[in-house]
Amino acid sequence: HQGVLRHIEVASSADVTYDNSYDMMMRIGWCPWRIKTDYVHERSFDQEPRIEPIENPFAVYLSPIRKADGTDPLWAHVVTDYSKEEYISEFGKDSTLAKLSFPTQQGNAEPEWVTKDGARVAEYWWIELKPTQLHQLDDGTLVTADELTKEDKPRVVGSRETVVRKVNCVIHDAMRVLKKYEYLGIYIPLPEVNGVRLNVNGKIYRAGMIRDYRDAQRIYDFMVTRAVEQVDQCSKDPLWIPESKGNANHAEEYRQL
Repeated sequence: HQGVLRHIEVASSADVTYDNSYDMMMRIGWCPWRIKTDYVHERSFDQEPRIEPIENPFAVYLSPIRKADGTDPLWAHVVTDYSKEEYISEFGKDSTLAKLSFPTQQGNAEPEWVTKDGARVAEYWWIELKPTQLHQLDDGTLVTADELTKEDKPRVVGSRETVVRKVNCVIHDAMRVLKKYEYLGIYIPLPEVNGVRLNVNGKIYRAGMIRDYRDAQRIYDFMVTRAVEQVDQCSKDPLWIPESKGNANHAEEYRQL
């Protein structure tokens, strides 16, 4: 499998995604990216997984209900802003918003969902969890309760409770559902890189490298500011005169420096 994974990474230029995600994680404490499928060639029906970056990590909202390491969220939202041309190219000119020329007040849309330049589209991912029975037949075959036939019931040698996962996705704008489909995997394809992630009194605390360096940076900024202020207050060099001139009045000479 290592060769297959390496091929997917090379075809996706995954090193760029990894570097950008790691950089953003160091800054803000987290950064997601996307796993999707794409055709291997414009004249092919074969598809392969691809790794893609998400430019704005704040446009991704992941469920707080996850595993202890922060993976496997139960739902997610991804918000994308399209220009008019991109929206029509992606969803067709027959969509409701395109027919109405993107009216900003249609349907009492929330701010920025519909603008004069385009529209906002959101993806909603969720996982359906269905409890069921898992049966093992005498030849080692595993079937769920829905797949078990009358002929196979005498061949059952073991059973246990299990949960079947189904990943669904809905893509919608401010007015209607644009697309709905069932994802082939069992996890939402939005992995997230986390920096510091702590559970403090039941609340998740997340931070990047910058948060702990803010106080030190403030001290440095304060010292530099004070140094500049001191230099600004000393607009003239002090007047140095030899002792041989005694207490002569050099105020006019100093003023003209």
